[in-house]
Amino acid sequence: MLRKLTRVLAPLLIMGLGGCGGSSPTAATTTTTTSSPSPGLATVTSVFVPDPATASPSSNPNFTWQVSFVLTFTETAGVGETITSLSYVLQQAAGGIIIIPPSGQAEIYQGVVDTPTTGGPRVEGNGTNSIPFHFFYTLPDGGRGAVITITPNFRDDNGNVSSQTLTLRVL
Repeated sequence: MLRKLTRVLAPLLIMGLGGCGGSSPTAATTTTTTSSPSPGLATVTSVFVPDPATASPSSNPNFTWQVSFVLTFTETAGVGETITSLSYVLQQAAGGIIIIPPSGQAEIYQGVVDTPTTGGPRVEGNGTNSIPFHFFYTLPDGGRGAVITITPNFRDDNGNVSSQTLTLRVL
């Protein structure tokens, strides 16, 4: 059973899958971490994902539910950045509060990242890039409520690295 799955965005991944999902215009919870191996500060890229997202019955017979959303990356410091990796984990939840499954049970999920709409795994200086994302999952309690934690990592054109952690509620 998969508890955590990491995808590296080299040629930015896997075949596109159509999915259903809804969202409201509020932003997900976000935290940013920065490390600067070269002088100066890493550029800051904001990442937006609609929160909450609405799950629907899965089109994949191996899973009960699916949810689709778009990650939107915006760079505002004028220095381009490459998305070097993207990790994610899905956890069972109720109303945005994580519920730990009973011993011996776990969430089963698969994340699929579509090719970004422009520029591959890169955000140009003062630019934006959007990446469609799809999750297929089954929860131990049979429900659809979940929390997805997504962590994109970046390296800017000056060699500085940064990461963000986003939390998305799925209803």
